[in-house]
Amino acid sequence: MNSVNSLIVVAFLLFFALLLYLFFTMRSRRYGKSADGKMKVNIIALFSMVMRMNDRVDKEEIDLARRYFIHHFKGHYLWALNVLDELNRRELKDFRTYCLNILQSSGMKYAERFELLDILFEIGYAYNGIDRKKLDLLRNIAKFLRIQDWDLASLEYRYECGHYRDRDNQEAAIDSAQKYKMAVAYTILGLASGSSEKEVKSAYRNMAMKYHPDHLPVGVEEDMRDMSAALFRQINEAYQYLMDELEKYSK
Repeated sequence: MNSVNSLIVVAFLLFFALLLYLFFTMRSRRYGKSADGKMKVNIIALFSMVMRMNDRVDKEEIDLARRYFIHHFKGHYLWALNVLDELNRRELKDFRTYCLNILQSSGMKYAERFELLDILFEIGYAYNGIDRKKLDLLRNIAKFLRIQDWDLASLEYRYECGHYRDRDNQEAAIDSAQKYKMAVAYTILGLASGSSEKEVKSAYRNMAMKYHPDHLPVGVEEDMRDMSAALFRQINEAYQYLMDELEKYSK
């Protein structure tokens, strides 16, 4: 009798597990066909493109993607992992298509797009570091996601400085990244590299007056206001960075 009861319990549990599997499978299929699901496929495709620049997909890269999916896709993160696995076996389109679809259909704010680029950089550096081909892809993704030059330069600086373990390569990487970041900072303020502290201060005052978000017309679109705020922030950060660096050199 006990064995019969045990079989009934096992059968019930298996049946219940099957129902759960069917429920979540149907839920995932419905979500994949929704407007939000179709948009998120574009984000997942960017993950796949960066991962496959190594000609292989590493476990650390999958773990980083999982972390992003859990945080941003909530109850659909398992669906996202399945889509990523499927896309990793496909020939993907040009990255520009995915970036433009994200901009047109997602309503992702600037900070969210920058966070996406940040995790793509982390994946890019995860397995065997970065190479020119992979860095060019990340820079192009940044361009088509409308990431400001200063934010991209800051991101590159952070990952370059933290990547190399041996002192000589790290110092060379920091020096290269620092020069690039300074060049971008001067460009943002409309100055030539090597401009004086006085010229930096004057350019900053002019830029701050010109691009302050409060000067935007009433009723301007939210996306434009978002981009204006991001631009004004990078003007401030570029100015502060240059002033700090110029102060070091003057000592």
